[in-house]
Amino acid sequence: MLTRTIRLYRDSFAGLSKEVWLLSTVMLINRSGMMVLPFIAIYLTGPLGFTLNQAGITMACFGVGSVAGTYVGGYLTDRIGYYKVQFWSLLLTGLMFGVLMYMKTFLAFSICLFFLTFIADLFRPANFAAVRIYSKPVNRTRSISLIRLAINLGVGIGPAIGGLMAATYGYEWLFIGDGGTCILAAIFFRIALKEKKATPEEKETQKNLPKVSVWHDRYFRIFLGATFFMALAFLQILYTTSMAFNDLFGIGEAGIGLLFGINGFLIFLIEMPIVFVLETRYNTLKLIALGSFIIAGSYFVLVTPYGWIGLAFISILLITFGEIISFPFSSAFAVERAPEGMVGRFMGMYGMMFSIAHIIAPIIGMQMIRVFGYSALYYLLGTFCLISGWGYWHLAGLLKKDPQPVLITDNLVVPGN
Repeated sequence: MLTRTIRLYRDSFAGLSKEVWLLSTVMLINRSGMMVLPFIAIYLTGPLGFTLNQAGITMACFGVGSVAGTYVGGYLTDRIGYYKVQFWSLLLTGLMFGVLMYMKTFLAFSICLFFLTFIADLFRPANFAAVRIYSKPVNRTRSISLIRLAINLGVGIGPAIGGLMAATYGYEWLFIGDGGTCILAAIFFRIALKEKKATPEEKETQKNLPKVSVWHDRYFRIFLGATFFMALAFLQILYTTSMAFNDLFGIGEAGIGLLFGINGFLIFLIEMPIVFVLETRYNTLKLIALGSFIIAGSYFVLVTPYGWIGLAFISILLITFGEIISFPFSSAFAVERAPEGMVGRFMGMYGMMFSIAHIIAPIIGMQMIRVFGYSALYYLLGTFCLISGWGYWHLAGLLKKDPQPVLITDNLVVPGN
C-alpha cells in the first residue's frame, strides 16, 4: 500500500517541464508573503477603525482594481507577451505594498488598494498564458495544479506567519513581508526563467489567425456564469470568514492563520495525486460541478448552532476538498477553450469573473452579516454554489451533444476550439 502511494505521488509530478517548475517557484516565493489579504477585514475594522460599510466599500475597491487589472492584463499579454507583464506586475506590486502601509484614511487606503490590485492582477492572465506555452496538452491540468500547489503552500506559510506577526509586532510588518516577497519573486523570475519566443513561422501563423471574441463562444459564456457564482461564494473565505471565526467561535488571529494554513497545507499535500487520478477518468466539467457542491456543504455546516469550534475546522476541510476537485479543472478548461493567439484575453475574461466577484462579494458579505446575520449569509453562499454546480453539469451535457460549436466573428465563421 505504501509503495503504491509513493509511486502514485511520484507519477503525479512526472513529465512536467522545467519552466513550469520555475513558474511554481516564483509563485511560492510570492505567496509565502501573502499576509495582508487574509487579515484585511480585521485590520480595516480594528486598527484603522473603519465601519462595516466603509470596510465593504474599501474591499470592493480591491475588486474594481482586480477587474481592470485582469482585463488590461489579458490584452497586454496578447500584445507584448506574458514575460514582461509578469515581471513588471510582480515588481510594481511589491513597491505598492510599501505605499499602502502608510495609508490610514478611508479615501487614501481605498484608492491605493485599487491601484495595488490593478497592478497585481495584470499578472494573472499572463501566468495562465505562460503555463499554456511551457506545458504540453497532456499534462496541462497537472501543470496548473503544480502552480496552485506552490500558491497554496505559500498561502499556508504566509497567513500563519502573518497572524503571529500581527499579534506580536503589529500590522505594518504584514505590508513589509507582502511587498518584499513580491520584489524577491520578480528578481527570481527575471534571473531563472527565460522567455520562450515564438519562431517567425509561429508569429506569421498567429498573425493570420481569425480573432474570436470571448462572448461569441456561447458555451464559454455559460462556463463564465457558473464560475462567477462560484467566485461569489468562495471569495468569502478572504473577506468574512476570518470575522465569522472570530465572532462565532472566538478564534484569534493566530488561530485563524493556522486554519488558513491547514487549507494551504492539504492542497500542497494531496492535490497533485488527486488531479492525476481524476484527470483522465472523469468528465472535466462534472468534476468542477462536484467541487462546487462540496463547497456548498462547507457553508451549510456553519448554519448549525454555533459554539463548537470543530465546525470551523470541518468547514475548512470541505472548502479545501471542493477547491482541490474544482479549481484546477476549471482553469484548465478555460485555457484549453481559448483559441490560439487569444489566450490572454480568454483567460483575462475568466479571471474577471473572480475580479468582479471581488467587488460584489465583500459588499454582500458585510451587508448580510449586518442586516440578517451569519446564518442568512451561509444559506445564500451555499445556494450560489449549488447554482454554479448545476451550470457546470448542464454545460457538460451540452458539450457532449455538440463539442465543437461554431464561433461567429464580425466577418467570418470559424470552427470552435
